[in-house]
Amino acid sequence: MSSFDAHDAGMTDPRPAFITATDLASTVIDGVRPNQRTNPTPCGDFDVAAMIEHLRNVMPRVAAAGRGGDPMAIETSDLSWTDGVADAIAAWADGAALDQPTKVPWAPDSGREALAGWVMELTVHTWDLAQATGQTPAWDAEVSQVALDSPLRSFPRTGRRELFLATAGVVPFEDAVDVPGDAPLIEQVVALSGRDPRWPATS
Repeated sequence: MSSFDAHDAGMTDPRPAFITATDLASTVIDGVRPNQRTNPTPCGDFDVAAMIEHLRNVMPRVAAAGRGGDPMAIETSDLSWTDGVADAIAAWADGAALDQPTKVPWAPDSGREALAGWVMELTVHTWDLAQATGQTPAWDAEVSQVALDSPLRSFPRTGRRELFLATAGVVPFEDAVDVPGDAPLIEQVVALSGRDPRWPATS
C-alpha cells in the first residue's frame, strides 16, 4: 500500500503506478514454479532465476534515488524482494523527491522521470517473467501508459546501444520493435523497450 498522501497522487505522479507495478511483479514472481527457474527469458542471457535476482537488486536503486543518492553506485541488495519493495516505496513518500534532479543517467532532470523509467523497467521485466513461465497476468492500463510515457519514449528508436553506452555506460534497452498502432498497451510497452511481443515464436 502507498505511504504517501493522496493529494500528491495524480496523472503526473508515477508513484501509484510504481506500487501497482511492484504488486503485479510480486504476483508473477510468486507464480514461478521451482522447475521454471532455469527457463530462458526474452531478456538476453537472463534465465528466470537471474531475472528475479535482477529485480531484487533494482529496488535499492529506486530507494537510493528517492532519497537523493546515487542509484548507479548500488550493485547488489541484502534485502528480500518484499522488503526491498517496501523500502523503495517509503523512499518516495515525500512528494518533493519527484521534482528533484537525480543521478539517474537516463533521467537526470527529475525524480518523476526516473521513477517512470523504473515503472517501464518493472513492467517489461514482469512481462519477461510471465512469458518465460507461461503466466497471463492482468496488465494494468494506467501502469502501461506510465511506462509508455517514460523517458524512453524520447530516445531514438534505433541506435540505442551506442547512445546508452556513451551516456550511461550500460544498455538498459535495445532498439524498439515496430508493432501496429492499435496493439495492446503491454505489447506497445515491450516493443518500445526492444522486445518482440511474439516471443518466443521469433526467438
